[in-house]
Amino acid sequence: MPPKSLRRLIPAASVCLLLASLSVLFAQSQDPNSQTNKTNGEKVFSGKEVETKAFLVKRVEPKYTKDARKHKVTGSVIIRCIFSSTGKVTDIRVISGLPDGLTEKAVAAARLIRFKPAMMNGKPVSMYMQIEYNFNLH
Repeated sequence: MPPKSLRRLIPAASVCLLLASLSVLFAQSQDPNSQTNKTNGEKVFSGKEVETKAFLVKRVEPKYTKDARKHKVTGSVIIRCIFSSTGKVTDIRVISGLPDGLTEKAVAAARLIRFKPAMMNGKPVSMYMQIEYNFNLH
């Protein structure tokens, strides 16, 4: 059973609708551990350093798991990743997660994001991003 801080009691008589929303927050600082993309060795920039930030083309909303719905888990999953110059999400790291499979659902949804890469000097570059998936039961 998740901690009380992650549960929200909803009266049984009310109709519950499931909403999962995505808020993409542009990362404002570089990753303190690394300045290169481990996948292809290129430099990774912060949102402040690029001329044009990455632009979302397709986002996928994660679905609630049966266990999370049963336990009435709500909250946010925060992910730090790289939006690479090739248009793929790489180096996914969970900053803050949720129980009952919601973190895994958020990571899977992040992998399916498609975007136009950030630009610098007329060329696509990789950029650090922070993604927040909000899970709410209504």
